Amino acid sequence: MPADLGLAGAQLGLADNLTTGGFLGHAYALIPIDVPPGGDFAAAARQALGPRGWSWWMPRRRRC
Repeated sequence: MPADLGLAGAQLGLADNLTTGGFLGHAYALIPIDVPPGGDFAAAARQALGPRGWSWWMPRRRRC
């Protein structure tokens, strides 16, 4: 089993999303973060998300 199977799957999914998303005017990005075995995953996620946290990527509903 390849060591980067998870990353390879995420890259494949991103490529698929970019195809459809580009047609709809959406943009997506993948920013890999390495967390060592036994590392603090939650802290790495907080650092990657920055001070705005989850809100920077959460979609907002448009009002009609």
